[in-house]
Amino acid sequence: MSEQNSNLLLNGDFTERDRHWGVPSPDTAKFENGYCLVQAGAECYQIIHATEGKYRLTLKMKADPHFICKAWVLLAPSFTLISLEPFSGNEWSVQYLDFEAPADNTLITVKLGSDYRQPHFGAYFDDVRLERR
Repeated sequence: MSEQNSNLLLNGDFTERDRHWGVPSPDTAKFENGYCLVQAGAECYQIIHATEGKYRLTLKMKADPHFICKAWVLLAPSFTLISLEPFSGNEWSVQYLDFEAPADNTLITVKLGSDYRQPHFGAYFDDVRLERR
């Protein structure tokens, strides 16, 4: 597989549970059955070294009733935040976000999170891919 079509993220299918993914508070994300389940108000993330160029973030999301799935990328050192539209469907849906990293870019952080008023689990993520285009 060429580098252009390779997933730059490690363990994007979560088959190795939380390996390569950061969770600020370990009790707020679960990694089971090959997906990531995030509690309301929580997030998980992965940071990769990435230079200037065009990228696509692709992932599957679904949400329990009243939950909202969120996904975004943070570019460094510019601290540019680029977000996917919030998603609230209860069936798996493939979503994608195309973006461009500037000339001075060194890092891309991919973040997955959720919104809801109560601290329950209800945002699901799977098959997370970051590819250079």
